[in-house]
Amino acid sequence: MKNFVAVIARIIAAMPKFVWQRVQVCGEWVSRLVAVPAAPAETVADTEVAKAASDRQADDMPAIKRVAGVLAQGELPTSEQLKGLTPKDLSWLKAQDRRALCIIMSADAQQLRAHMRGRAAIKGVVPYDSAAIREVTAARQAAVQNVRRAKPRRTLREALEEQGLHP
Repeated sequence: MKNFVAVIARIIAAMPKFVWQRVQVCGEWVSRLVAVPAAPAETVADTEVAKAASDRQADDMPAIKRVAGVLAQGELPTSEQLKGLTPKDLSWLKAQDRRALCIIMSADAQQLRAHMRGRAAIKGVVPYDSAAIREVTAARQAAVQNVRRAKPRRTLREALEEQGLHP
């Protein structure tokens, strides 16, 4: 009986070690499943470039809104209105439809800045991304070409006459 009690005492004494080993194995397994995010690789030059870009965009928000208003009216902006805008800004604005241009005009400067930086998208507005701008522009040009190539609609009379039926 003494031996039996001694065996049970050794089992109970070994339990914490056994449990700890199993917890470590599970922890290693979970750490292999979960991806670790990469450390940010910001240099001083990158930070300065980003700050300069944000300063530039902070000054250009009224100009962007003004050109959006001009384009929403179906007019072409003058060279004076284009001051302070980059070619990417202008191509981004030209890629928008009238509804999106109205949204841009009514958007807050912070919302617009966040959209242009890719932090918070504005619903209905094309992303401020070169690839997205190219895709939207190409799709619009293709749609315009398809409309130009489309055959005019036939009337019922013309369709019946082609079939040899006279109304």
